[in-house]
Amino acid sequence: MQLGGIASGLDSAALIKATIDVEAIPQTMLKNKVTASQAVTAALTTLNGRIAALTTLAQAAAKPGALNLLTATSTTPLLTAKASAAAVPGEIQLTVDRTAAKHSAVTAAMSSWPESPATFNITKPDGSSVPVSAASSSLDDVIKAVNASGTGVTALKIPAGKDAGGVDVFRLQLSAATTGAASAFDITDSTGTSVFSAPGAAVMQQGTDAQVTLYAGTPAEQKITSATNTFTGILNGVDATVTGPTAGPVTLTVGTDTEGVGKRAADLVDALNSVFNNIKVGSMVTPGVSGTTTAGILQGDSAVRSVNTAILNAATYPVNGKSPSEIGINITKAGTIEFDAEKFKAALAKDPATVNATLEAISTRVADAGKTASDPFSGTVTRKITTQQGAQKDLGVQIGDWDRRLATRKAALTRLYASLEVSMGKLNAQMSQLQNSLSALEGSQKSK
Repeated sequence: MQLGGIASGLDSAALIKATIDVEAIPQTMLKNKVTASQAVTAALTTLNGRIAALTTLAQAAAKPGALNLLTATSTTPLLTAKASAAAVPGEIQLTVDRTAAKHSAVTAAMSSWPESPATFNITKPDGSSVPVSAASSSLDDVIKAVNASGTGVTALKIPAGKDAGGVDVFRLQLSAATTGAASAFDITDSTGTSVFSAPGAAVMQQGTDAQVTLYAGTPAEQKITSATNTFTGILNGVDATVTGPTAGPVTLTVGTDTEGVGKRAADLVDALNSVFNNIKVGSMVTPGVSGTTTAGILQGDSAVRSVNTAILNAATYPVNGKSPSEIGINITKAGTIEFDAEKFKAALAKDPATVNATLEAISTRVADAGKTASDPFSGTVTRKITTQQGAQKDLGVQIGDWDRRLATRKAALTRLYASLEVSMGKLNAQMSQLQNSLSALEGSQKSK
């Protein structure tokens, strides 16, 4: 334990700190450089992320056919459709005759299976038959056996009152797991008799396929069926789903997805403005008090300005001699992009091929400019980030060297002041002894 200044009266700890603070000024300057570099790195990283997001979006829109979006609509809510990239524009009329249904049936009321142990066959429409054996004639065991048969048939026990002897009786409700004519089934006992032919038993719902009719009432009339309510490939690249029969023909139309293409264009413009606004805020000069100004972290960065110019030019230069403004993509006085959705929609309705080609060309140019700036290895902004990070590493080494140098200096000063205190203590002790001796001598002289 050290108590500075006991002998000398000096605050040696404060003197040492003041000396170290002065000698640490070069290190403080290095730390300030690191802080400034980290701020630049953070700003560039944010910008690079936005450019990369823009590049990804533009690359997706630039792929051949990516903007040839189609949508399928019908004249009734009972039929909905979805068009894929393989679809082609056109329309067709059809009538929905019926929807798909699951096969279901119930047995007559019984207290237990007529045979013990219960054995029966589950037969499908294709003639295949699966033998089923229950552990006993108990209806619960029969249900377990049916559900475990792997036939896609499930069973439930439904209370049906009491028989003449007052014993509880139940019906077995059996249902197919899927819809379609192939889901139908029959259950026959050991004699080959259907259990649904017994008095009180019934087929509640016949398993049927969904069916639509094309060209109804003409020599070309064509019926199409589906085991589910979805007709896959009812048109090339189009799947249709029905929810109920229609009273008459409905029209299924495949056309340009104006909303979808418009959203692609709007998303591209939003991503462009995200980059431009980020650069603008980072380069802004803010006036302060007393006429002072504060420059943005990216102010004066020529590489960032070049990136901004390259992307802006890519988005706004003419395509085949026509300005992007003709399809609603306009440059503003503020150096951002404005998207006129209504103008774009009108141009797309008038000439979808030209609009798609123009948007694809713009997307290709923007993707190229974005990749030049944000490529993970060779991008302009990426390299600036790497340079800043390298500088921070070098500064960190220098700061570490200063830490060791200042620690050594502090230790030397501490030893020096400690030695001074020891010397001062000895001198103080000697002076105290001398004062005591002089006092004693003066006392002896007075006594004489």
